[in-house]
Amino acid sequence: MRVLNVTRGVLLGDAVAAAKDSRSRRTGLLRHTGLAPGEGLWIVPCEAVHTFGMNFAIDVVFLSRSR
Repeated sequence: MRVLNVTRGVLLGDAVAAAKDSRSRRTGLLRHTGLAPGEGLWIVPCEAVHTFGMNFAIDVVFLSRSR
């Protein structure tokens, strides 16, 4: 999916996957070796993110419930 910051008119990602169930949220990005430009993971719902065991750095954006 594409993720756009509509307030600023900025494309955040054009190849973003959604982790909506318990299994996909638990796995997250652990099976990835990195992300290409435009790739990302939208974790729904999400109150915290951990990077234990990750092999690459990530940027994290938290949104309000109303996005």
